[in-house]
Amino acid sequence: MLPISFSDIAVLASAPSEPSEPSEPSEPSEPSEPSAPSAPAAPAGPTAPSAPSAPSSHAESINPSDKTRATPLTFAKSFSIII
Repeated sequence: MLPISFSDIAVLASAPSEPSEPSEPSEPSEPSEPSAPSAPAAPAGPTAPSAPSAPSSHAESINPSDKTRATPLTFAKSFSIII
């Protein structure tokens, strides 16, 4: 924990916002292979949209005008409390 620098924190804070867009389309395609034999492909479809929708509604309640800043700020605050 001590060797973590501010640049590492910035990378960690910015990382979720960048892959979140590509992960939505790529996420269904990756689990499609294991889900095909499982047969619950229909529940997997509604599950993917509802997972992002819950955090987005939470982010909106925190700061509806700026969701992108809410996540890194929340992360920075929690990280400073840990230290």
